[in-house]
Amino acid sequence: MEDSNGAFYVGYCYRKGVGVEKDVHKAFINYKKSAMLGNSKGMYQIGHCYEDGIVGCCYQSGFGIEQDESRAFVSYLKLSEIGHASGTYNLATCYKMGIGIEKNMHTALIYYQESAELGCFLGMLEAGRFYHIGAGVAKDDYKAFDYFRKSAEMECPEAITNLGIFYEFGIGVKKDEYEAFICYQKLDEIGDSNGTYRLGICYENGLGIVKNEQKAFALYKKSADMRNNDGEYKVGHCYGNGIGVEKNEKKAFRYYKESADNGNSYGMYMTGVCYEKGIGTKQDKNKAFKYYQESVEKRNANGIYNLGRCYENGIGIKPNIHMALSFYETSAEMGHILASAAVNNINDRLVKEVASEDYRDVNEEKDSEKDVDSCVNYDLVEDIEFEEDADSCVNESQEDESDNEKYKDFAFLLSSHFKLLDLIEQKREEYALKGQELEEEVKLVDRLMRSLDLEDME
Repeated sequence: MEDSNGAFYVGYCYRKGVGVEKDVHKAFINYKKSAMLGNSKGMYQIGHCYEDGIVGCCYQSGFGIEQDESRAFVSYLKLSEIGHASGTYNLATCYKMGIGIEKNMHTALIYYQESAELGCFLGMLEAGRFYHIGAGVAKDDYKAFDYFRKSAEMECPEAITNLGIFYEFGIGVKKDEYEAFICYQKLDEIGDSNGTYRLGICYENGLGIVKNEQKAFALYKKSADMRNNDGEYKVGHCYGNGIGVEKNEKKAFRYYKESADNGNSYGMYMTGVCYEKGIGTKQDKNKAFKYYQESVEKRNANGIYNLGRCYENGIGIKPNIHMALSFYETSAEMGHILASAAVNNINDRLVKEVASEDYRDVNEEKDSEKDVDSCVNYDLVEDIEFEEDADSCVNESQEDESDNEKYKDFAFLLSSHFKLLDLIEQKREEYALKGQELEEEVKLVDRLMRSLDLEDME
């Protein structure tokens, strides 16, 4: 009877090229043989193959065969049914990512927990994450801490990091900075760059250990040398502010930029600041705008605020007060104090501008009305002069002329009066005279009639 372990190791040799030329197809065939003979390691490799395009590794990864996520899922399911820890973990991942099956976070958590019970430290890590963020289950940081602790005991670097963070901030456990320091120190000893970076934070701020800025800088530098973008940013920060090392703006800019180019949002923000202010590099406001914009895509509140400044003040971009307000509002929602003040300032400015425009429109309308009034008043002056001439004429006629002459004068004045009424109507249509102005004209007529002393003419 063929040996299942032998078939598995033949597959392994073909896959890795151990003592034989690499042949992923033959590797898959032998993994499959070992799986059919009940070898759990062969089943596991088959699952990966199907998932990546190699059968369950083969089916999943596309290794030696056409990728088939559904068959990868079936392979992991079979492994789970026989209590295979890694197969159960991968089955959970299928449910988490929707690989060969509909995504279901609650079912994913169940299988991660099962894999954890079977001793899979990655299953413990994922179960802890699910409880911490409340994925597929109610958020429970106490259970999250317990899973991270169990995984950390099996030397899982990510679990140790999470355990340190929980101790540092008192999440799901009583705050204990010394325990956090111990976790980060352990990570540094095994060469974990993130742990080295966090150990640097402990030394810089005196968390669980006596403050030592020189030691902090050395740890940040060690982390940066491992291409940790947080470490790179911190080295730039130390050079920029003289923390544990002599201040050097050129080196600060160099590390900020390395951090930014390596995907760190704070590095992007500070690189933008350096370009805007000409710190450690030649001033370039267009590049400053570019790096602020990149930090916005990473949801960095400082970068979002500075992008608002760019739009408000025309830094590397054409001014746009409405775009500025939008970025200020986003940054303010993230708790940025200066952004909140900027939102209030811009809103006040916009209100004043609207009020100023309304005031200007009202004044223009009033000026137009004044032009009409001045024209009307000019015509009324002429009418009053006519009235005075008429009064003078009437008085002379009463003193020096006969009744017949008075009739002639009356006829003349009455004719002139009707001409005046025509003029008033014309003006009313042209200038839309108000009622009170028409009343003045009516009074003029009354005065003319009285001046004729009609009773003497009867």
